[in-house]
Amino acid sequence: MRCTRRRSRDSRMPIPWRSRQRSRQCRRRACVSSIPPRDPDSLRPGERIAGRMLLIGHYVMARGDDCYWFTRAGPAQRVYSIARHVDEFVVMGPTRALEPGEKLTEVAGNVSCAPLPPCWWHLILWPYSLLRMIGECRRADVVRIRIQEYMYLPATLAAWLTRRPMYFYIGASPVSSALTSPRLSWAAPLKRVRAIVDQWLVRMVIRGRVVICSDRRLAEELRPYAARSFGFRMSNVLQPDDFVDPETINCDWQDPVTVLVVATLNPGKGIQDLMRAMAALRAEGHQLALRLAGDGGYRPALESLAAELGMTDAVTFLGFVGREQLHEEYANADIFCLPSHSEGSPKVIPEAMAAGLPTVSTDVGNVTNIIEDGVTGLVCQPKDVEGLTAALRRLLEDRQFALSVARAGRESMEGTGLDADSREFMGVVAKHLGLKVVSDQAEA
Repeated sequence: MRCTRRRSRDSRMPIPWRSRQRSRQCRRRACVSSIPPRDPDSLRPGERIAGRMLLIGHYVMARGDDCYWFTRAGPAQRVYSIARHVDEFVVMGPTRALEPGEKLTEVAGNVSCAPLPPCWWHLILWPYSLLRMIGECRRADVVRIRIQEYMYLPATLAAWLTRRPMYFYIGASPVSSALTSPRLSWAAPLKRVRAIVDQWLVRMVIRGRVVICSDRRLAEELRPYAARSFGFRMSNVLQPDDFVDPETINCDWQDPVTVLVVATLNPGKGIQDLMRAMAALRAEGHQLALRLAGDGGYRPALESLAAELGMTDAVTFLGFVGREQLHEEYANADIFCLPSHSEGSPKVIPEAMAAGLPTVSTDVGNVTNIIEDGVTGLVCQPKDVEGLTAALRRLLEDRQFALSVARAGRESMEGTGLDADSREFMGVVAKHLGLKVVSDQAEA
């Protein structure tokens, strides 16, 4: 084994390059793989934050005749899960006209909308948008600012001018990707410059503030700059009917073994890597079938690849599926796989684990906060067809291991869900911003 000339600071002895690489991987895995326990500052059932919370972020909403609508179900679920634990919740973001035939989630209850122009960043509209933010901040008791795109800059200025307590949330966005991937290729100089600018801006804005991250690795990166930095698993997309009885989980699969993917069909989801991995396993004699739940413009290319690999009869394109049909797909599948090249905090992984499926995913975004590699699932590197093949092969050839992974994954989802995660999230915010917490029982 070749050794480098570089010596360790402690022993001054040469250390093999590969040994150093493995030690870094082990330390990194030890830091991010363990699932954190529930925070003791969580709100108890029936408790809520008193007052009005303002959320400023790039939640695109649609304007109807007499009300506003969320354009995506996922953000709507998260907003309502948080709004359940505060007296009044206002969402401020760009709005557009409601298109005919859209099935969206209505803004109702204690949630209201403060609209901004779709092109809020325009040179003419920017001052107007800033004045709107200042007006809403004056009426709020606490401001939640989502760091996505560049709306967080005027939002931070508005909260600072009105002297309102604020905290930041960093989820899946180009900004968070720049913060966790600082080493970009010089072949893309513009992306590298933008990443450096994003890093500098975010670190300046959050200095001395409370930051909530959907990725614990990102929380660790920002800890030297923020006053308090917290990372959560953010599996709050789960509903009670997503969970299966642990006693019903088994891995006595019948051929062909069904692999399920739930994702939009685009190159970044890595489905082409999974198809090549499955083709290699089929060449070894394993009988596999792939079911793709989702649609997108990359479907023709995937259909051509399936024909090229001789897997036309083994790949089923389901298109868009509703919630009830998705539950059926989880129930009928044997293995769940998400081979993405990049992600934020994918909600399909907690759904698959709650459904009792052994899960394979690439190490992207918030995945290692959800999956403990080798215990509650298997994690490989993005774009690594051989690693993906090895992970699937291990599940296929060791059914006892697959069963233990499925049951451990199902057990790790206990205590999660919309209500539990939201109470934890809001409890941490209330404590560290000094907000008043009231109880329904005390008021009664």
